Amino acid sequence: MRSYGTWPLAYQWPVQRIGVDFQPAKPPGEPTCLLVWRDGQDKVRFMQLSPFAYQLAVCLQAGAEAKSALYDLAQSHGLPADKHYFRNAQILLDDWQSQGIWHL
Repeated sequence: MRSYGTWPLAYQWPVQRIGVDFQPAKPPGEPTCLLVWRDGQDKVRFMQLSPFAYQLAVCLQAGAEAKSALYDLAQSHGLPADKHYFRNAQILLDDWQSQGIWHL
């Protein structure tokens, strides 16, 4: 998969929520993982990711093939790389592709 102007980002703070009405005193227990990209009209978009989806996005950004990255992630997380796992992963990848985030 190839990406055009796509960046997986991780922050200690929930940067997408910080504003006048939300200024936390301490960071949450888990990092805030975001996927930032430019759409077809060159508008910056972002979505919050689970840590697992963030790791997948990092692998894809580095040039890994989706199937290989998914096998590696399953192994590193102790997950079975079965039909259910790959079906759910394909839903995520299809969503990213339909939004123009990743291209085959």
